[in-house]
Amino acid sequence: MPTLLQVVTNGSGGGSQQIVEAIAEAAIDRGWRSVVAYWSGRAAQSRARYLRLPFPWPASLAMALRSIAPSVVQLHGPAAGSVGAAVARIATRVPVVYTDHAAFRDRRTVVRYARRLARSLPHVNVAVSNGVARSLVSDAGVDPARVVTIPNGVPVADAEAPGSVPVFGYVGSLRPVKGHDVLVRALARLASRPEIGVRMAGEGPERPRIVSLARALGVEARVELLGFRRDPWEALRGIAAYVHPSRSEGAALAPMEAMMRGYAVVATAVGAAPDLIGDRGLLVPPGDADALAAAMLRLADDAALRARMGAAARAFALEHLRIERCVQAYLGLYERLLA
Repeated sequence: MPTLLQVVTNGSGGGSQQIVEAIAEAAIDRGWRSVVAYWSGRAAQSRARYLRLPFPWPASLAMALRSIAPSVVQLHGPAAGSVGAAVARIATRVPVVYTDHAAFRDRRTVVRYARRLARSLPHVNVAVSNGVARSLVSDAGVDPARVVTIPNGVPVADAEAPGSVPVFGYVGSLRPVKGHDVLVRALARLASRPEIGVRMAGEGPERPRIVSLARALGVEARVELLGFRRDPWEALRGIAAYVHPSRSEGAALAPMEAMMRGYAVVATAVGAAPDLIGDRGLLVPPGDADALAAAMLRLADDAALRARMGAAARAFALEHLRIERCVQAYLGLYERLLA
């Protein structure tokens, strides 16, 4: 029975962790043993075995590799893809796969430096979007022959009826890269339309700044911060459309989840968004509050456009964005490497 060992910073919580969990579950269904090693956060609720790596995690990972004896090592994120890749290549001779969930150029300087040094260590580099693939080759110097693109996916969900009140939803962490300040400024540009608002499901260090900025710009009543929700889409039920103002992304899951539910999407043209959204939503430049305000106003004022884009988005998601397509592509890659 083959064994898959995945290595990730956090055991649960974010978009990349959802992909980790889905791969782990699919591997078990395929007859593999499935282990997830992590060194911060908490373990996800899964049939896979979750192994917390004590500090220092590279030494703990080396010991785990020897005791688990995996058939394939799958690394997620830049720390695992650099330091973790070096440990994996030293401690084992099995195939090592690395997935980066963000564009290389958007990483911190020290992360880019470490990743560039380790670029030849993984046998295969998985990119979650065409944009990430291009960045791995042009910015990180990865050999194109070692790059495979496997788009992220999301579970199938029932279509939801968008609300008639022009309130936009957002799901995700509250961090600077997500561009919430741009969203608040966009609302301020729509001062003549006080009924247009946003509901954010998520938590993070940007919350105080969002509250302060919304108060300063006079839109505090139009920004509803829902905090962390185990079922964020239930909390957002009744929104008219979805907005994702990130400055940078690899392949964000929340816009895909919104498309799967039949919502029209306004998003910044970063990461996988141009490939995913196309003419099934509205794309704006990152950091441009005026363009974001104009796109939100356009959807707020045109219910027929919202319905048409939402239906097209759901059809696209059902055909191209199912999580099963994503995880089966990973398992197929592992089996080819072992063969």
